[in-house]
Amino acid sequence: MNEVNLAAVRKCCRNWVKFLYVTHKPDYARLLLLNYANVMRNGEDKVIDKCKMISLILSSFIFIAVCLAIDISLGFTHLPNETIIVNRNGSLLLNCSGFSASEFGPFRIRWKHEGVYIPNDDPRLQIFENGVLFIKRFVGMKKKRNNASQAKKTDEGEYTCLLENSVGVLASRPIKVFAARMSPPIKIELKPQEAEIGTNVRFSCFVNAVPNATYTWLLNDIKLPLSDSKYTHLSHGILHIYNVSRSDEGDYKCIAKNSLRSLPSSSVTFKLKDTVNALSSEAERKSMEFLNDAVNLTRNLKEDAIIECLPNYNAPDISVEWYRESGKLLPKDRFSILNRYTLVLKDIATEDEDVYICSVTINGEKKTLRNILTVHTPPTFITKPVNIVKPASQTSRLECSAYGSPPPSVRWLKNGEPLSMNGRIMMRTGSLVISQTVSSDSGVYQCIAENKAGVAMVAARLLVNTSSNQPKPPHNLKATTLSSSEIKLTWEAGHSPNGLIIQAYTVHYMPTEGGRESQKVAVDTSAIIDKLKPFTNYTFYVRAYNERSPSEQSESITQMTGEDTPVSIPLVSFVHLSSTSLLVSWETLPKDKARGKIISYSVHYRRQDQESYKELEVSDRETNEVILSDLQPGKKYFLRVIPKTSAGFPKIKDDSDWEWSPVEMPSDDADSFRLPLILHLTAINSTTIDVKWSLPRNFNISDVNIEGFQLSYRQQNKALGEPIKLMANTYRYFLTNLEPETWYEVHVAAFSKNGTGRETVQSIITLPERLKANNSNSSLHYASIQPPTELEARPLSATSIRFTWKQVNNNTVMYTVRYQKAYLNGLKKENVDYSEIRSTHNEVTVTDLKPYTVYEFSVSSHDANNNQGPFSEKIVCKTLEDVPTEPRDLSGVIIDSNTVRLTWEPPAQANGQITGYQILYTTIKHEKEFDKWNLKEENGLQLNAVVFNLSSNTQYYFCTRALTKAGPGPPSSLLTLYIPKKRPQTSTISKGLSVRLTPSVQFLGIVIGLAIGLAFIFICVFVVFCKIKLFSHPVNHYNGFNGSGRSNSRQNGQLPARFGEVFLERSAPEDGKEMDSFTTLLNDHYLDTKGGYTGIRMNGHCNKNVEMGAQHAKRKENYSSQASSLPLLNNHSMRKHNSKEDYRTVPFSSRLHYNKIKKKPTDSSACENSAPGRPAR
Repeated sequence: MNEVNLAAVRKCCRNWVKFLYVTHKPDYARLLLLNYANVMRNGEDKVIDKCKMISLILSSFIFIAVCLAIDISLGFTHLPNETIIVNRNGSLLLNCSGFSASEFGPFRIRWKHEGVYIPNDDPRLQIFENGVLFIKRFVGMKKKRNNASQAKKTDEGEYTCLLENSVGVLASRPIKVFAARMSPPIKIELKPQEAEIGTNVRFSCFVNAVPNATYTWLLNDIKLPLSDSKYTHLSHGILHIYNVSRSDEGDYKCIAKNSLRSLPSSSVTFKLKDTVNALSSEAERKSMEFLNDAVNLTRNLKEDAIIECLPNYNAPDISVEWYRESGKLLPKDRFSILNRYTLVLKDIATEDEDVYICSVTINGEKKTLRNILTVHTPPTFITKPVNIVKPASQTSRLECSAYGSPPPSVRWLKNGEPLSMNGRIMMRTGSLVISQTVSSDSGVYQCIAENKAGVAMVAARLLVNTSSNQPKPPHNLKATTLSSSEIKLTWEAGHSPNGLIIQAYTVHYMPTEGGRESQKVAVDTSAIIDKLKPFTNYTFYVRAYNERSPSEQSESITQMTGEDTPVSIPLVSFVHLSSTSLLVSWETLPKDKARGKIISYSVHYRRQDQESYKELEVSDRETNEVILSDLQPGKKYFLRVIPKTSAGFPKIKDDSDWEWSPVEMPSDDADSFRLPLILHLTAINSTTIDVKWSLPRNFNISDVNIEGFQLSYRQQNKALGEPIKLMANTYRYFLTNLEPETWYEVHVAAFSKNGTGRETVQSIITLPERLKANNSNSSLHYASIQPPTELEARPLSATSIRFTWKQVNNNTVMYTVRYQKAYLNGLKKENVDYSEIRSTHNEVTVTDLKPYTVYEFSVSSHDANNNQGPFSEKIVCKTLEDVPTEPRDLSGVIIDSNTVRLTWEPPAQANGQITGYQILYTTIKHEKEFDKWNLKEENGLQLNAVVFNLSSNTQYYFCTRALTKAGPGPPSSLLTLYIPKKRPQTSTISKGLSVRLTPSVQFLGIVIGLAIGLAFIFICVFVVFCKIKLFSHPVNHYNGFNGSGRSNSRQNGQLPARFGEVFLERSAPEDGKEMDSFTTLLNDHYLDTKGGYTGIRMNGHCNKNVEMGAQHAKRKENYSSQASSLPLLNNHSMRKHNSKEDYRTVPFSSRLHYNKIKKKPTDSSACENSAPGRPAR
């Protein structure tokens, strides 16, 4: 009876598995097999009676019923139309109803407008308990909006009904609601404006209306008849009139009407030409033309299409032909031709998409018009997602693909909300993949396919089951920013039930603004996450893993990485203000390029023939422009803008890597009004500047009526203030309330009714505040000493620069030159000590500088009383290149008897740009003339070289030296390598000895080879025969439950290759294409063939009494269980130990022991009832 019952169970399960695979539910099939193995293991040591067998069968059926009962549990029974049009100030009622499975509790209906939930307490929009949305007074979108708040009041837009129960939220298709409107004016057009008797004319009328308007035509305020064949009225506002005559002259207008109102157009007068009928004279007749243009129509499925083909002439012998370019016939019973010149297609189908050609022939003249019809079809699903049940921390795949014209876009909703994609949740082609599933992934997922023709939606449910062994998620997360690319995360471990130890953690993180999710494994309660983007917010959460199950996600925490230096410079644009002034503006760097908050900009500019450049610092972070006023007319300049964050300027090897933008200044304008004013600035004290100006000497005041002057000023590096308007007789102005010892830039220009003249711009620094306490003479001295101008620096060598300037003050007797290294790479150092040089001439040569280094210079003047004025603006110059120092750490590896590989490190001081390396080698140690050495060259980026064609059994000496534009540097230290002898090639036949193989010798070799092969075959057959005799036993048809004598144990977690009569693929099924990472066989009922458990048959025998074999299998099982509990940490070990286990894995001593006891009586039922699953713990 037991055997019969077992066979019934096996047959039942086999049939269910077949059914589940045929119905594309492989997940359920695998779960059924696991459930069966668990049931069989529970009774492996007992005799199963009839009652228990019935319960087993019922449990299998109940298990299948539960699997198949996993449904979405929600659905709609009624929805409003897809498009609804409402009159302004009218009422709107949207009815939505649905159902929910009773076991999931009651459901409620909510509404969204433009993706935002409508609150229940909204006084204008009421949601009743039955799900009806009611708007008593509908507000439409107004044409003009005074403010943003008024724009939000509109009730137009997209509405969505949502059903919600304990399973999740199901969203309806979008319901689009529009306010009825008709926006004047009506556009009316007549073509041609004048016609000849007997010709055709075409009127068009159009108004923007919702819903679409219908049109009525009037001639002299009398409605034109629709039934008269002289006219053709088309629904989209077109009127054709054939064979016009004097009776057709008059005023035409159209009336557009929809559900909102009627709106008449203005009148258009139609007149006939005064000439006689053009068709009466062949000589006077013009060539035929079409009154309408060829069209490219796009229509949705089931809509109508109207195609015109109206010639300007109409004759008795006219011939009009309609056909399709593809050669297909016009759609039967769905097309009509109105008055020969209009083709109407009804209920357009997909096959109607084509090029429709109209061919008109009049008096032998033939012309054609090509009209293209494109048919849009709404999306249709090719594959749809199915309901899925998954354990936690596995991968789920929801299939969804659709077609349509144009090809639809696919997006996903989860519980009615847009699903954000990251590294864990990704859209693949035709599917949604969710890896590392957690219980919060459970819910209702909707695939939405949409294009211009419509929207299609399909829903499926995902249920993620959790385990009783699941640990509590980590808590108390804290994040600390370590650098621009590193964040340290710490947390506290959650409780792990049943004494299970937490083995590892995974830290999940992604940019807060969106992006791919990444993860990192940690073995304790802290982790340093590196390789992050600078100045970027990241969101983190942590999961814990014990021996059996992963935890849920911890709470999320957000932390920003530190700032870094920019990686780019902004694009620069120019506006010429005058021949000497230039407005320079630049774009704001994007966040990924700025990598921090830009706190200032450094503007570099130089003349084309200069090797030095001026540097102007713009410290106002909100300012993206600056005016350069000391330029020369007609000269070409190069400019660039360098941004700076709190971490410094961009880090580059050489400032020449920053690109310059060229600009050419205009030449002087001969117009006297365009000549700049003569400007003079004087610093009165620390807060006041005296501004004086005058007209140019060659300015002819009688030519231009100057209405006044405009003056503006700003702190250097700040935005320019609003201009101050002054009278025409004003030539002096005082600027007050200024900052002490601060540079100011003053702009002055004349203006008249013809425009504004050329600006004059000068800069001056206010006096130091300390001079207030001194006598007035000191203030006057300081104010009268202006800084030198026209600064220029030119490098003379790798260690010297010549600095020149122009004297401004006549009483200057001495200058102080201040210079220092310019820190343009990285963070600029503050409070650096300047070096100073005194000179009585307006030039100085600065020596003892570092090669290929950027220096900044400024100069101040001293008068006869040794009063020192302010320093000038800075000018920047770089010394020339020098030869580099020697390369470091030269080493070599002998590859063979003729080849050596050399490696080295770059010089400690490059002193320029390394353009290449020279590899020198010789066999003479004390050879000092490098010209006699062998030479090999590599480029400047190469730090290794392979030297070929060396002599064997020879000692070589190697060295390297680096190259710049200045020449080669000193050689590195010598490297000595001994090239070994070339090994002789071994041969079985001595050189010079010839062996001739005769035919008889060849035949003998073949015979010997065949004999050896036959002997091996005989030995193999004998060994196999002995094994069969040794392990012979009656084959029991039950092993596992397939009735074939073969074990159906899972291999590497996959289904067996054969199940009864159904052949199953070993590869993963369709829904399992993605690898299940972090997946563990966490429950006892999971099959695992990594160990040889008791009860497993080997060659048809029960292995229950094989003690040593069982111990061996148990040890392997324990190892596999530990290794597979966290696959991410044991990927390689799992692949290594997941090989199939059979009798060959049992030690030979165990097999001998089995032979000794095989005659003992065995418990057949116990062997039959043993399952191939993991033993109960």
